Amino acid sequence: MGLMTSNHQHAKVSIGKVLANVLKIIGSYKMEAFRYPEKLEVIKNGKLHPEKPIEKTFSLGESTFTLPNMNEFDNKGVWIIISF
Repeated sequence: MGLMTSNHQHAKVSIGKVLANVLKIIGSYKMEAFRYPEKLEVIKNGKLHPEKPIEKTFSLGESTFTLPNMNEFDNKGVWIIISF
């Protein structure tokens, strides 16, 4: 998550569920917009691979099965909820 504005300023995430299930919300903060082209160029040139640690993406609906069973998975990458 970054700084959310306009129609997206109110996240539709249940903070109660995050706290109750001891989940982490990870995002970026303080990367100014004028630096985006520089960072995107590094990705484009193949020097940075931000997708490498991502092993699986899933929806919030799928998380009702996935999150409670995360203590049993044998994965090496990060799992990310990408749709609500």
